[in-house]
Amino acid sequence: MKAKKIFTRTTASIIASAAVIIAIIYVAHLSHENFRETVVSQMEQQLRATNEATARGMQEYVAEHIEIILKAFARDPYLQQRIIEQACRGGQMPENGYCPIENFYKIHQSEIYGLAVFDARGVLLQSHPALGNEQGLTAGERSDIAFVINSHRSHISETFVNERAKLSISVSEPIFAHKEFIGIVRWVIEVETLARRFISPIKVGQSGFAWMFDDKQTILSYPRREFIGIAVLDLIKKMHVERGETFPENRTEEHVRTEHDYLNRVASEQEGTGIYTNCLTDENDLIAFWRIPIGETHWNLILSLPYTEIAGPINRHARNTTLLTGMLVLVLGTGGLMLFRSQKRAARLEIEARYLQEIADGAEALRESEQKLSGVIESVPDYMCMVDKQFNIIWANENTESVFGTDILGRKCFTVYQDSSEVCAPCIVRKCFEDGRIHEFETDIVINGRQTNFWCIANVAARDEHGKPKMVVELLRDITHRKRAESEIRASEERYRKLFEEARDGIFLAEAESGIIVDCNQEAARLVGREKSELIGQHQTIVHPPERVTGAFSASFTAHIAEGEGSILEEEVITGSGDIKIVAIKASLVNIGGRKYLQGMFRDITEMKRAEEKLRESEKNYREILDAMGDWIHVVDRDLKIVLFNGAFRRVNRELGLDEEVIGRTPMEIFPFLPAKVVDEYRWVFDTNKVLVTQETSRIGDREFITESRKIPLLEEGRVVRVISVIRDMTEQKRFEVQFYQAQKMESIGTLAGGVAHDFNNLLMGIQGRNSLMLMDIDSSHPYYGHLKEIESIVWRAAELTKQLLGFARGGKYEVKPLNLNQIIKVQNHLFGRTKKEITIHENYAEDLWPVEADQGQLEQVILNLYINAWQAMPNGGDLFVQTENVTLDENYLRPYAVKPGNYVKISVTDTGVGIDAAIQPKIFDPFFTTKEMGRGTGLGLASAYGIIKNHGGIINVYSVKGQGATFNIYLPASEKDVIAEKKLSEELLKGEGTVLLVDDEQLIIDVGTEIIKSLGYEVLTARSGQEALDVYAGNRGSIDIVLLDLVMPGMSGGETFAALKEINPEVRVLLSSGYSINGQASSMLKRGCNGFIQKPYNMKDLSQKIHEILTREKR
Repeated sequence: MKAKKIFTRTTASIIASAAVIIAIIYVAHLSHENFRETVVSQMEQQLRATNEATARGMQEYVAEHIEIILKAFARDPYLQQRIIEQACRGGQMPENGYCPIENFYKIHQSEIYGLAVFDARGVLLQSHPALGNEQGLTAGERSDIAFVINSHRSHISETFVNERAKLSISVSEPIFAHKEFIGIVRWVIEVETLARRFISPIKVGQSGFAWMFDDKQTILSYPRREFIGIAVLDLIKKMHVERGETFPENRTEEHVRTEHDYLNRVASEQEGTGIYTNCLTDENDLIAFWRIPIGETHWNLILSLPYTEIAGPINRHARNTTLLTGMLVLVLGTGGLMLFRSQKRAARLEIEARYLQEIADGAEALRESEQKLSGVIESVPDYMCMVDKQFNIIWANENTESVFGTDILGRKCFTVYQDSSEVCAPCIVRKCFEDGRIHEFETDIVINGRQTNFWCIANVAARDEHGKPKMVVELLRDITHRKRAESEIRASEERYRKLFEEARDGIFLAEAESGIIVDCNQEAARLVGREKSELIGQHQTIVHPPERVTGAFSASFTAHIAEGEGSILEEEVITGSGDIKIVAIKASLVNIGGRKYLQGMFRDITEMKRAEEKLRESEKNYREILDAMGDWIHVVDRDLKIVLFNGAFRRVNRELGLDEEVIGRTPMEIFPFLPAKVVDEYRWVFDTNKVLVTQETSRIGDREFITESRKIPLLEEGRVVRVISVIRDMTEQKRFEVQFYQAQKMESIGTLAGGVAHDFNNLLMGIQGRNSLMLMDIDSSHPYYGHLKEIESIVWRAAELTKQLLGFARGGKYEVKPLNLNQIIKVQNHLFGRTKKEITIHENYAEDLWPVEADQGQLEQVILNLYINAWQAMPNGGDLFVQTENVTLDENYLRPYAVKPGNYVKISVTDTGVGIDAAIQPKIFDPFFTTKEMGRGTGLGLASAYGIIKNHGGIINVYSVKGQGATFNIYLPASEKDVIAEKKLSEELLKGEGTVLLVDDEQLIIDVGTEIIKSLGYEVLTARSGQEALDVYAGNRGSIDIVLLDLVMPGMSGGETFAALKEINPEVRVLLSSGYSINGQASSMLKRGCNGFIQKPYNMKDLSQKIHEILTREKR
């Protein structure tokens, strides 16, 4: 039996030792794996954080240049003005004066490679460095420009190779002026510049590196510059060759992606990390990648850290763990062997002890033992008694009798202690009799009316011959004070724990010496996105990003330990998901149980920091918006000192040669020419809290400004503390208003002139008609023949005068058709040059000049008027320069003229004469205005030219300086129609036969017209109104060959009459006639099928040719 026990214990010891050894080995393995995963995870987090910071920095850098710098430059009014001026000149930008493009390039040339400005059609206007022209652009670059032209949106290009053979991207921004697209500003950033700023500073371990490629797998950045610009597959081939390896030719990009899975992840995931085979070195690396959106494409940033750098500490940890495990196994094996031997010896001793116990069991020994036991029992301050199986108290110590009475012997224990008639539940005495073991519990006993807490324990005091309990000793200890203290401690701990757990800040408690976290509240766990179980027992660096760890602790932990008490530091924490938060930490050292702990209260201030950053960004944006405004803006305080101003305010000071340092000075000190009332105006705004708008005219040097000033109060707590002064330069606007009023005046005069010319032409028609009839009946030998020819000459001179009036009149054009202005001007130059030989004409004609739709005779009249005006300005002869060119005018340039933007043909006529005084330049296009003496001019030449050009939808203006000649510029809308060669009309009188319906409201025209038409061989029917004409035509439809229709009649107009005739007979032939020239209504009728137009007054020859042409054309 004893041997069996020894064998059982020995076996159990061996099994226990083996289990412990296995557990140690397993724990060592888990520890190593956990260490390896921790090292890899920390490195992955560090690489991911580096990637994210770099990617965000690059995105913000590009976004800043697009959203802020480039957009602000596109809103620069100087840039817009130069583009508008260039569009008006049709050539390159002028190189003199302040150049916003060159200035912008000089400021940013350290960041950008090139800057270029294009107009709305994509024509290159200016570039730095110079491209020469848009032909220097690649097809991709022209496509980028075309995209902005079509979409009017910002655009970031794909990578391309610039003139320096460097990979680059371009950022293009549309330019708008008054919501009208006028051009594009485009700058080129070399990828190398971005790499120097963001990629080169990245350090990845000792031998790791960062590189980058785009979606086309073109390498954008690499430590070895010769690899930049080639494809990833080509780079892999080169790396294999350098290592002396063979690269299979059939190893395509798909094979590479299969072998290097992270390339597939780069193509489909935003970011990631992992241990992969490096596609460049074919070795295991820790790879971290991040896709950076750049415009419509992505750049892929790769951080590659050789796994060997991580494997070093992991392998050292494995060796150390293995060594420690082996030592523990050796120690445990040795200890097990010693335990085995000690158990065998203990068994022998146990047997001997039992024999000795039987020998020593004597009466004397028993008495001594009882005396000793009695002394010990009586010295114990607890209450003790002995109970038999019937729960009778058979013995009690003095303490028990002094409290519960001396009569307790023989009484039931449950009656004495609980004043109960039944056994207690639970009863430890009963349990002790049942199983012979020690039992204990706590209970309350009322003593002298006071509730007392007792701790009770029962144990077997004596056993019978069968080894069963026959008496049980029961001990009671008063623990009332201890329970009260424990209760108070628990309450205190609960209060502290409640405050600890419900605190709004995260609280960490860590050992000061080791940095191990021993406790934290729920808010702390929520702050870092982890469970409390993940934090307690971990080192405090687990909640901080790797870059914030210096040595064994985080920077803030070290600083708090050094400073000791109550300091507040800002720090970064990293969440379980890898997010970075900013916290304010207030920490203090506490002493608990003789050990020092650092308790830190973490308050999340991430949103506050972001709000501060957004506020700074907002202030920056508002400042840029303020600087982008063209108005001159400044803010003054109640002492009228300037506290804020915008860029336009500074620029105008610089341009005017005034002091640019204005902060702390008053506007009156900066602008000494301001009137004294300006001070009163500011005071009025401060006193009344109302906006004040004023206009001023100021002269600074040789420049005169018309400005509108708007003073706006700024309130704080209901009191005006500052005033914003917004000054707008109204000089150009006022000039436009003057031009607009001048155009309205000319239009009104033109309407009046047209009416007069119409009636005058009708009278001339009567005279010319009668004169033509008399000339038909007499020959040149008749005594009155000369008088009649002189009358005819006078009539034609009067008709020329009405042509001048009609040319000036609103809507006056004769026959409109596509013309080549070069041909017309050449003919006029030839004719004018033959008669004015003292004038030297210099010609400069544009090749491929666009056609214009115009009346040739009227344009010849305009050119002749300008030539005559120039000849009269050069009484001693001089030079006349004539130039044509194609130009495109935008809305800004054309705003004062009320014509549509688009393509125009420009005619410039420049003389070297006496020039035009600035005082009379606004009047030179007024009818009847002339500087010539009486009888030498009518004052209708330039007025007629103005009216003709205006009626053709064009512009005419003049630039002149007294004594330096004058330049007249004419702009006519370009046409897409082809020029038609003109047919020469016959000079003879053509008679015919048929019936003509003559319709006119003037009886004078009816009478003379009837005679003329009859003399040409035709039958004549007449009508004095549109309705009468319809009646006559309806009754004689079969016999009427042609209708000679007056355009302007009371009641039913010529247009309405023509429409009604077309309803009666869609094939009706109609020749329009009017004392007006062709206007909008006549042109519309000609397009709707009217057969021709003849201008009053007309002679018999002109009328005969028109009728003959229409009748013969219709017959053909």
